[in-house]
Amino acid sequence: MKKYGILIGLGFMLVGCQNINSVQETQSVQVDMAISDGDKDIKKLDKVADFENEFEIYDDTLMEKANGWSNGSMFDCTWRESNVQFNNGKMQLSINDDGEGASPKWSGGEYRTRKFFHYGMYEVCMKPIKNIGVVSSFFTYTGPSDNNPWDEIDIEFLGKDTTKVQFNYFTNGVGEHEYLYDLGFDASEGFHEYGFEWQPEAITWYVDGKPVYTATDNIPQTPSKLMMNTWPGTGVDSWLGHFEGSVPLTAEYEWMKIKEYINK
Repeated sequence: MKKYGILIGLGFMLVGCQNINSVQETQSVQVDMAISDGDKDIKKLDKVADFENEFEIYDDTLMEKANGWSNGSMFDCTWRESNVQFNNGKMQLSINDDGEGASPKWSGGEYRTRKFFHYGMYEVCMKPIKNIGVVSSFFTYTGPSDNNPWDEIDIEFLGKDTTKVQFNYFTNGVGEHEYLYDLGFDASEGFHEYGFEWQPEAITWYVDGKPVYTATDNIPQTPSKLMMNTWPGTGVDSWLGHFEGSVPLTAEYEWMKIKEYINK
């Protein structure tokens, strides 16, 4: 994210997405296998915790809809649970008018895990909003609202140009690691897979199963929640462009997957 980050107020090449019908009911699964403390290569770990969600329904035991607050700053919206919907096997996160006299004028949608996750592979199949002035996202976050430092890893689509995706991260509030990747297609026109592998010394981002960018400087270390949201910006026209208020706008998410690496 352009040097501002996502401050939370509550504080391989395939076209399209692979189906994950092999996933059982939405759940967290831990594979109980011993790991040597001397194993320094996290990619060789055999013990993982899997978390997969196909977005068939809202499961409030595992996930949470943001509702009733605004992050303020550059976020020109109030999060509303009604802006998170599930239809035809997909989740829709929308931006809409928040009603007469509302301030901010707009509502946004945000969906997050209740659990914190650490190093691992994070993936999503999604189709972002194409519209100047808005963001559609998939990211990890923790911060002062969790009594933690602000750590964050981002995949963000700027609606002004959905032929590109922006990668970024923050470690203890320090960001400005933006990297804009040219996709070679318009992400708003179909579902594609996006993800990142988070390790202690590197983050590698993926598009449709292909690694496309790696960062190695000052990598986040704090377990975080996985989040997705859609929102209009204010005061950041140089980054997002000016939002003119064309609503409703909707991003769609087909599934998300986390493979968390465990080393105890």
